[in-house]
Amino acid sequence: MALLQPDTPLDFPDLVFIIFYLSHGTMWLAIGHASIALKNRPTLDSVKRVILVSVMTIGLVYVINLLIGPPANYWYLGARPDSASIMDLMPEPPRHIPVVVALGLFMFSLIYLPFWIYDQAKSKGAVLEE
Repeated sequence: MALLQPDTPLDFPDLVFIIFYLSHGTMWLAIGHASIALKNRPTLDSVKRVILVSVMTIGLVYVINLLIGPPANYWYLGARPDSASIMDLMPEPPRHIPVVVALGLFMFSLIYLPFWIYDQAKSKGAVLEE
């Protein structure tokens, strides 16, 4: 979401623009490289672990936000971002957390889907071994 909806307007060729998009875009490249070139792919168990850790981390970050108090708003758990974002379609914080968790589950499922399809095809013998 940071790539699609940055907090503040960024203008090219500003150095902040370049650093922001390089750092966030490089994460996607690293994930793709690990999945494809290194064959480090998600499994259903790893997806379950990531979801569990993510939910626990959301709870921890929410408590940290409460302890620090305003203006702390890590992961936008206390208030919406100032700029327009997908969070404008969600309930007011912190009631938006279940929606964010559901959106995360959807995204994990979407990312895992190609691997699940591959596994299903492989188990039926439709995919040739390398």
